[in-house]
Amino acid sequence: MACASGGALAGAGIVFASVRTYENRHELIDVGPGAYELSPRGDRFSIYAPEGIEVWDLEVQQRIAVVRDRGKNLDFMSPDGRLLAGQVQHGEYPEHTLEDIRIRRVEDGSEVRTIDTRETVGWPEWSPDGKLLAAATMGDLRIWRVRDGSQVTTIEGYSLPRDDGTLAMVWAPDGTFLATQADRGGISLWDVGSGRRLRTLEGNFESGISFSPDGRLFAEGGTTVKLRSTTDGHLLRELRSGVSSGPAYLSSVLAFSPDSELLATGDADGRVRLWRVDDGKLLKTYSGHG
Repeated sequence: MACASGGALAGAGIVFASVRTYENRHELIDVGPGAYELSPRGDRFSIYAPEGIEVWDLEVQQRIAVVRDRGKNLDFMSPDGRLLAGQVQHGEYPEHTLEDIRIRRVEDGSEVRTIDTRETVGWPEWSPDGKLLAAATMGDLRIWRVRDGSQVTTIEGYSLPRDDGTLAMVWAPDGTFLATQADRGGISLWDVGSGRRLRTLEGNFESGISFSPDGRLFAEGGTTVKLRSTTDGHLLRELRSGVSSGPAYLSSVLAFSPDSELLATGDADGRVRLWRVDDGKLLKTYSGHG
């Protein structure tokens, strides 16, 4: 989610007109079917179409670029919406041995550089300031500098998840640490500069997580959405919608508003729910979403 001055909130596939009216305006932009991703700042999104990767501007509601691409892997947009980072697969699955990270310009699809990871690598994740990329390999988690492709940090003791339902990694809002799933179900926090494990937040981790922009707490998905303290993982409150199905398994279905006062969740029942963080009150439900 992203919020511009005046209260505009943008979510994956949804645009809310105001923090107070919560108007559902997702029908205004007709882009057709396809996997898509909202930029971290919420002002652009990319969608996979037959022509390639289309990039749309939410404010003007127009397509601003088409990046020609025959690949099947997702590319992830930088926070400023000007670069794409994705995997480059060598060979045919499952015999491939390498997946480099390719960085391209949104404007014309030209390649900025390719980072040679030298082994299988997971989806790249941009740091909040867009200066770093993190990705898990089969044996560790690595962080590269976007400017020159140099490796900055290696975090030992973490590897690619075994299935799509497991958290890969989530950047803290200030970019100083990363969160990953711990070995026994909790969440480990790692220092980006040194690669050192800061602490492990114990709990029965079920699904994706999202940090509040002020860094005070994080939301944990599952059969119920849990709000926990970033300091020690203490459970502050649970968000209950009154139905049995909970949020889907991907971390992207949990999104705070920039002022940390609201939380949007995408649920397995096809509904998007908007919550007030302070008291856990359900404010609005939007139906008809996959």
